[in-house]
Amino acid sequence: MATPGRGRQSLLRRLAAGARGGTAATGLMTGVFAVFDAAGWIGQLPPRQIVDRVFPVRDESAAQIITMTSHFGYGALLGSAYSAASRSPSVVGGAVFGLSVCAVTYEGVLPLLRIRQPLHRDSAREIAALAVAHLAYGATLGRSVARRRRTRLIMDTTRYDQGVQ
Repeated sequence: MATPGRGRQSLLRRLAAGARGGTAATGLMTGVFAVFDAAGWIGQLPPRQIVDRVFPVRDESAAQIITMTSHFGYGALLGSAYSAASRSPSVVGGAVFGLSVCAVTYEGVLPLLRIRQPLHRDSAREIAALAVAHLAYGATLGRSVARRRRTRLIMDTTRYDQGVQ
C-alpha cells in the first residue's frame, strides 16, 4: 500500500537532486566559460551580458554578485526541471538537454525578449564556446542526477530488504 504523500516526497527529492546537480554543473560550465574567455574566444561572458541588459548597475561588485546568483539560480532551476522530467537520466540525455537549453535560450527566449542577439549572429568561436559550455553543463547534470537516483534506489532497496518502509 502506498504511503500518502510518498509521491510528493519523491518529486521533492528529484527536484532537490536536480537543483544540486544543476548547481554543480553550472560551476563546471562557469569554468569552461573562463577557459574560453582566457583563450580570447568570447567577449563578455553571456551571463554578464544578460545581467547588464536586464539589471544595469554601476557598481561592479553588485553586477558580479547579480551575475553569479542569477546564473547559478538558473542552472539549479533547469537542473530541477531536468530531474523531474527525466525518466532515466544519463550523461547523453543531459548533454542533449544542455544543448537544447543553449538553443532555446540563445536562439529563442533572449532574442524574443530583446535581451541579446540570436546566437547564430555571434562568431563561430563564440557559438562553439557556448555549445561546449552547455554540453559540459548537461553532461554533468545528467551524470549527477543519474548517480543520485541510483544511490536512492540502492538505499530504498536496502531499507525494503531490512523490512523498513
